[in-house]
Amino acid sequence: MGEICVIFASLFMVLLLTELLFYRHIGTKKPDQLALLNKTIMESLFAYLIIIALFSGYILFWEDRALFVECRRETMTCIYSRSTEFNKTLRQAKTYDISRVQYARIAKHYRRRGTSFYTVQLAGEKHELDLPPHFSSSRAAKEEADKFNAFLQKKQSVYIFAAQPDGLPFYQKMLFFASLTGFLIAVRLLRDMFAANAGELRSGHKPNRNKGKLKRNLRKDGPSEQETEAFLKEINELSNTKPPTGKKSADTVIQRRRNI
Repeated sequence: MGEICVIFASLFMVLLLTELLFYRHIGTKKPDQLALLNKTIMESLFAYLIIIALFSGYILFWEDRALFVECRRETMTCIYSRSTEFNKTLRQAKTYDISRVQYARIAKHYRRRGTSFYTVQLAGEKHELDLPPHFSSSRAAKEEADKFNAFLQKKQSVYIFAAQPDGLPFYQKMLFFASLTGFLIAVRLLRDMFAANAGELRSGHKPNRNKGKLKRNLRKDGPSEQETEAFLKEINELSNTKPPTGKKSADTVIQRRRNI
């Protein structure tokens, strides 16, 4: 993990230096694009800071730094204790009643981004619950499920699970995430810089949703096909006849047009 962090951090710094030089070039060749480009840069910087703040908050206050699960036969309860980066003292978080549990099995869960993990699921007739530890492989989860089944079968008086989820220090997690996120945002920003260099960077605008509605209204309010045919037929008839005065015929045609 340390080597990966260094690689992404190096790529991020090289990309930032390249974009700085590119920005100066755009300011010289396409000064009219700088206002839009500056707005894009500020939006990207704001999004980057928000993402980093949310991730650091999750690591500091929510993610388990260490966890400890202890189940005892005399009480038929399991006590889940945890610590975080913000508070490294192991403290009790939750108590589970396992008096109705009959056996343990593994359960597969899916995250929103498509990855999966496994848990030890305690099941009864109308009761099931998942123990807090998350396992990346079904084999590790199966081993813990077998240990818990041995506990239920009175082969052991106590079941204990203790672990640190990854063991990575906080600064290393933040360095990796900040470098990876910054690299992805910088790649997107580089695309906007190429557009600005070509004079094609445009401010976003909403499509005119009333355009189609206006066309429908015009078709609805306009003359029908029958009215149009009758109007043309009347013009032809008037052109084939000789009225007493041309002014009256013209006035009649204009009046018909106004009625339509």
